[in-house]
Amino acid sequence: MTLTTEKEEVKAILDNLCELYQADLKKVNGSGAYRERNRNEQSRPSFLPLAKKIFDDIPASKVPALYLALFECVPDYVATHNLQTQVENENGRKAVFSVEELLLNVIIPYQLPHSVKAQCSHSSEACSSNKKSSKGAHYVQVPARVRLEIEHSVRLMRHFLPIKLPPETKIWRQIRYILVPSNNKEKLRMLGPEVSEAFMNGTISFAALTFAMKDDVLSQFISEPSAILHALYLGPLGAPTVEGFASGRSAEFRKQCRAVLSEVEMAMKSPEEFSDRKSSSIRDGNLELCSFHNFRQNAQILLRDLRGESKVDAIIPMGWACAALKKFARKTYVEKTWKEENLYELIWTIMCQRPNLKKY
Repeated sequence: MTLTTEKEEVKAILDNLCELYQADLKKVNGSGAYRERNRNEQSRPSFLPLAKKIFDDIPASKVPALYLALFECVPDYVATHNLQTQVENENGRKAVFSVEELLLNVIIPYQLPHSVKAQCSHSSEACSSNKKSSKGAHYVQVPARVRLEIEHSVRLMRHFLPIKLPPETKIWRQIRYILVPSNNKEKLRMLGPEVSEAFMNGTISFAALTFAMKDDVLSQFISEPSAILHALYLGPLGAPTVEGFASGRSAEFRKQCRAVLSEVEMAMKSPEEFSDRKSSSIRDGNLELCSFHNFRQNAQILLRDLRGESKVDAIIPMGWACAALKKFARKTYVEKTWKEENLYELIWTIMCQRPNLKKY
């Protein structure tokens, strides 16, 4: 098979993936149930079924190389699709998605262990202890079909680091896991130079940078206290991230971190100071680059929290609230390991702080 033929096959797979995603997105956002639940936001389809449609027919040994080839194909693909891929739902709203983010979203669930339905006899111990189905089916966890060697993980890390994700995302925990499932520190350190390079050349995303700053292994590869200021120019940096980044370091490093926070205060003073103190590695065209107004607001919150001056009561995070409702409803009505009164108390607590979840 020629190199040209291989590239055409990879491009066809990428095209198929994008088409399937667009079809799923139309279906989800066009459903009546979704419109009733939330008229203002875009929903997203489940990515594991999508990933299985793409990768299940490919020999497991060839999938890691395909992951990399798909990422390498993206620039040419995007260039022929007006830089961004869009889909229009029944309401006429257009959802824009990054092809790199789409690849990330199908690779992660495919590399995570997942549950599959398995039939068992009514007499088996597994069925008697697992009541997920009234028809005698139970769920078992299976490992990922594909194994990533460390050389694949390093190259995937290079592709993942620039992908811009929502600031509140928890997906980097999953990325860390799928790249080094064993949590072997030596293997994790092999990912570190990619983090260092992406930070130095300014391609690292806010989500990746803040995750690395908190990670006990990856943070060792961000040796510049200026990462604090860099991150603030990209998004709402939290006090726990700064504290985690500085902890366990030398007294000199912590002193330099305090000096960076003084720079933050200077950058807050005026748009001119804000512009002058921006790292040269952060390009003006960076889509995550904050406006002066947003930077100032984020910096005020960070400095206030670092000083312990926050007067705002902690509000239950939206993501945690949704996950908790699902988890404990399942424990109450499916697994039957939780009492109803405990679930009602949880719902009441969440509704007090998040009344917009009433229809959830």
